[in-house]
Amino acid sequence: SGQTLQAVVNAAFSPSLSGTALTVNNRIKIILSTETCTSHVENTVRVARISPATTGTPTSITFGSVRITATGSYKVCWWDGSGTESISAYRADVATITVGGPDTGQYFTGINGFQFTLTVTGTQLTSGGRILIVDQGGSCGGSIQATGVQTPPAAPSTASATQQVFSGVVVFSFLQLDVCWWDGVGEDDSENYRTLIGTLAFDGPTSSQTFSAIVGQLTSLTVVGSGLTTAGRVRAIDNTAACGASAPTAATPAEPAAVPPSVTEASVVAPARIAAS
Repeated sequence: SGQTLQAVVNAAFSPSLSGTALTVNNRIKIILSTETCTSHVENTVRVARISPATTGTPTSITFGSVRITATGSYKVCWWDGSGTESISAYRADVATITVGGPDTGQYFTGINGFQFTLTVTGTQLTSGGRILIVDQGGSCGGSIQATGVQTPPAAPSTASATQQVFSGVVVFSFLQLDVCWWDGVGEDDSENYRTLIGTLAFDGPTSSQTFSAIVGQLTSLTVVGSGLTTAGRVRAIDNTAACGASAPTAATPAEPAAVPPSVTEASVVAPARIAAS
């Protein structure tokens, strides 16, 4: 008893126990740390009984691979395999398992169309961890990358046991997206990103806004959105041109690029002069 094991959420894990007189008839159950081996409640977090993966030895035995779907602390309950199986048969509390991984319920923000950084927090994190940005409403492990992701997260730019930093991400989206996580062991496939760790929302101006002005007169453009700051700029281009790839229209002086004189998180007011229709 008193053995301590570590696992990573949703990663393949084969518990190994040491002792005496161990046999292939032995079985274990993994339950919540708040439960009792002889009276635990059957629930979705508890892992079903596990058989030995190998014949092992009388002093050491490894059980079959399982995946624990939530971080936290768990108990390992042991039964020697004799007699009739029942909950009370697993009476020996022989080990604890600490399951690490990213925190759930995280909230990330980025700027639509611009590079941003995602910082993932948790426990037992490594530089091998990866994230996948998917459409909201799908499922982690069953959804592919969202179509608006132009530059997906690569390996963490920095990583520690409690934090992974993913830099240089670019997404074009005005919708909230889900962020899924994988420990990085095995094949990099969308089905391995099983852990939903949070939501990604976007700051920036609201799309499809309409502005009006009188030719030749000074006017103000009020841009609405979320997370707006005095660093934001606007530029007027011909309506047949593309943003990010076109110079200002000759009919528009450079006033809109000035620092907005009035700004809140929800709106920016910038002066502009439209010189020609």
